[in-house]
Amino acid sequence: MMDMATTRLLSVRFRYRRGGARQMSSQLTASPARSSGVGTTAELIAFVENLSWDRLDPEVQHYAKRHLLDTIGVMIAGSTGQLAVQCESVLCAVRPSGTVPVPGRFRRADVLDACFLAGAAGHGIELDDGYRQGSVHPGVCVVPAALYGSYSRAIAGRRLLESVVLGYEVMTALACATHPALRRRGFHPTSVLGVFGAAAAAARLHGLDTQQIANALGIAASSSAGLFAFINGGADTNDCTRACCAGGPAGGPAGRGRRDGSARCD
Repeated sequence: MMDMATTRLLSVRFRYRRGGARQMSSQLTASPARSSGVGTTAELIAFVENLSWDRLDPEVQHYAKRHLLDTIGVMIAGSTGQLAVQCESVLCAVRPSGTVPVPGRFRRADVLDACFLAGAAGHGIELDDGYRQGSVHPGVCVVPAALYGSYSRAIAGRRLLESVVLGYEVMTALACATHPALRRRGFHPTSVLGVFGAAAAAARLHGLDTQQIANALGIAASSSAGLFAFINGGADTNDCTRACCAGGPAGGPAGRGRRDGSARCD
């Protein structure tokens, strides 16, 4: 699907642009992975397994918290927007309510619908974060998957933040490696790559082992899709919300049960 053989993940850096607009940049180095016999999928799996909150720089920890809180704030701000209201109306017509709270909304939903609505609200007013070097919006894909992957489970705040950092880094690393070719070929990078970030975040939350993380990335790859044709109709929010809803289960229960050991990211 994509060639990241010359890319090696090193560490993560969160940055804020002047004027409050958010941007995350991922430190990458061109180091041929194939020369050591290690493929990109194996590197991503190792990264998901080994990243530790305690080993992150204080600056990174600060901005990880800031991105998480800011994205939640954007979800709440966007929850009364036209798009979020329309999405909820569609779900109300075809699906029963649930027990899971949705940011800024009175009606509760099941976990997947709540994740979908949170993502729609987060991107619907165009205040979510962006990574210019890869043309993606990480927060709206990663944060809903992390929040609802933690719902009703005894997840420590530190583990939640680890999952957010992992999701951002995996998504932006792939975005950096495929930009601008992916967009020039007509694909929507946030939708195509967001599912991997969401899956990586959920995999950490659920404590998946090596094979299960490979399963999660494989399932995510099968769900990876989205065309840039939305530019004429405004359907990019649907693409973003689909990414977080598909990636979350891939990194959770689905990753535990379905075996998919192929190197989908190599």
